[in-house]
Formats: sequence, structure tokens, C-alpha cells
Amino acid sequence: LVSGFSQNNQFPQQIAPACEGKLFQSTNIPGSDLLSLQAASSEHCQVLCSAHPQCSYFSFVSNDFTCFLKNNLNGLTFEEKEGVTSGFPARFCQLSNDWIERTHEGADFRGSDIRNEQLDNAGACQAKCTKDLSCQFYT
Repeated sequence: LVSGFSQNNQFPQQIAPACEGKLFQSTNIPGSDLLSLQAASSEHCQVLCSAHPQCSYFSFVSNDFTCFLKNNLNGLTFEEKEGVTSGFPARFCQLSNDWIERTHEGADFRGSDIRNEQLDNAGACQAKCTKDLSCQFYT
């Protein structure tokens, strides 16, 4: 089982220099959840936070691929927690797209299916997804 993303970059591009957003490994920012979404990585979660106008920070839980978008800068507290990565949006620079190129062994991106096809390998599945403009990710 392998999952990944279409190589057609469908995320908003900003006209700004590239930057590397600061991620805090093994760190949770508790409370103030705005929205929870599925994400493939902490970098993907940062992109989702950066695209949401009300997101002021996020926490990504790696064991279940959950991205918690948060909104409340008052009383911001950090706690050490294994398997959680937190960070802030990067709205004023172009984030790296390296996370789009990675595949995820053993991960099943559930839901939002547009079609089911049997292919020989993950590379063929990624190529098929990339050719289809309505496809954002595959498993």
C-alpha cells in the first residue's frame, strides 16, 4: 500500500521568495481547534494552515495523519508530545513543494475517491493521477 500526491501542483502559489517554515518536532499546542483535516505530513498540514485565512497555527498528529488547524494567539502554550509536530502558517513566502514528491508507504488516503483502477505499481498510479487534473492524491 502506497499513497502520494499528483505531481501537478494544485496548491496556491504566492509571488514571494521560497522559505522554510519552522516546524516544532515532538511539540503540541493544545486547544483552540478550528478544524481537523487529514494530512500526509506536517509540511502538508502547514500548507493547509497557510491556505486557511483563520488558521494562526497548527498541530499534526503523525500516528493518525490528523492536522488540527488552530486559531487563538492569546495564551499560546507548547507541550512536549511525541508524534506531534506543530508550527505556524507561512503566508508571505512560497513553501517548498518537496512534500508533494514523497510517497507514503503503508498509508491509505481514504475518501474523496473519483475512480478505482488496478495498476501494476505506485509509479503507474502516480502517473495516472498526475495526468488527471481532477486527481489530487492516490492510494
